[in-house]
Amino acid sequence: MRRIVAALVAAFLAVVLFAHPAEGYAPTSLSIGTHNLLHGKAAPHAFADVIGWQEADTRRAHTRIRAMDGYRTYSRTEVPISWRTASWRYQDAGTVRTHKGLSRVSPHRYVTWVRLEHRRTHVVIVLMNTHAVSGAWNQNTGELAESWRRSMWGVHDRAVDRLADRFAAKGYRLFLTGDMNRLRHVYTYTCLRRADAGGIDVILRSTSSRLESREVLPYWGSDHRAERVRVNVH
Repeated sequence: MRRIVAALVAAFLAVVLFAHPAEGYAPTSLSIGTHNLLHGKAAPHAFADVIGWQEADTRRAHTRIRAMDGYRTYSRTEVPISWRTASWRYQDAGTVRTHKGLSRVSPHRYVTWVRLEHRRTHVVIVLMNTHAVSGAWNQNTGELAESWRRSMWGVHDRAVDRLADRFAAKGYRLFLTGDMNRLRHVYTYTCLRRADAGGIDVILRSTSSRLESREVLPYWGSDHRAERVRVNVH
């Protein structure tokens, strides 16, 4: 009898301790936001659980973001990411340069990402945040610059797609925020679906998540409105 009990206990502990991280999670509802801060002229607001910022390319912008109570920020470039520390535990982060800039046309372009674990449910998510080159899809920049911009927009888009596939292959719940500078575009990332209101500022969600709501928020001093969605992941 003792041997049987010991065997059952050992089997139970093996299931608990060594189960795959993607199994057995409680559903987790979270809000995801995106906002272009207009080179630091806009005031950052604490409006979501995790937030991707764009045009945070001044010292003032980074200082104001880091001053938000209850948040931690990963900020190596102009596309930082903030998250509520009461709900999310930092695991890892990184930055990928998608292409070099061109003098008087565009700065270098990047994708920032963070991997976070929910403190209560232990769900692990990855949020990617980016800002694609502007002027690729309008007629206002001149032929030479527009040709370069459009080419680099494609380079950027493919780099984002490769990075998204890398995270999805590892089983992470993946989300993407950013200013993509292209209207009416259908994104073909295999692991992501659009969740935002449909402008140039995007929030894409993992195909395994469920969209609960979306909101278009004030400008707060920017030339872009902030946007927020709520999703459920498990």
